[in-house]
Amino acid sequence: MRLISELKWIVYESILYFLALIGPTLLLMKIGTSHPALSLIVAILGWSAAAVLFAFLIVITKRLFTADLEPGRYDHTDPKLRPWKTAIGLNHLLMSTPFWRVITTYDFLRYLYFKGMGAKIDRTCFIGRDVQILDPWGITAGRYVVFGHGAVIGAHKLEKGIFTYAPISIGKYATIGGRCIIGPGVSIGDSAVVSANSVVWAGSNILPGEVWTGNPATKMNFKLLRQVVHALARKPKV
Repeated sequence: MRLISELKWIVYESILYFLALIGPTLLLMKIGTSHPALSLIVAILGWSAAAVLFAFLIVITKRLFTADLEPGRYDHTDPKLRPWKTAIGLNHLLMSTPFWRVITTYDFLRYLYFKGMGAKIDRTCFIGRDVQILDPWGITAGRYVVFGHGAVIGAHKLEKGIFTYAPISIGKYATIGGRCIIGPGVSIGDSAVVSANSVVWAGSNILPGEVWTGNPATKMNFKLLRQVVHALARKPKV
């Protein structure tokens, strides 16, 4: 059964590559080698166009052949997870291709892809390069949210055979620092900040205006920090 599933994915991926690359390939064949400069331009633009078409076909497939999953806990063999597994597979498929670099290079392409996959994000959000939203359909983000470069946001986890799906909510003006990891069920309030490289564990609730940092991320105590700084400042020099 697993082998058959893998073969289906291989066939599907091959079809996507064929559809995405056939146009630029035929155009290059028509131009031939008589115009090398033109061929180079067509190759560069054709690669970008193929990446956009590949992503578009992924989005269309997701919308037509998968279904939403209700938040909750499931046994990892539960048939209800099959549409979700297909959606995750589609998202991972694009991220594993060389086309992903093209999509993540341009802000408007990143936004259109994640929006097309079901993310409820505002156009004013900034999505940095190499951001991985593992469950785009499980993310809600308000206006002017910043997703730092390399952040990983996932609304699911699998532990001891139990699969948990819990959407993530991010308020307006919040900042997710670079290379952060945000777990399922996390709620981040308006204007809150998660500092770079922090890991926010599943189910954490970050209130509006709070600053969290560390692994696991915890709320920064600025009062204590000021006391430490003042104590160090008063320490006599040797």
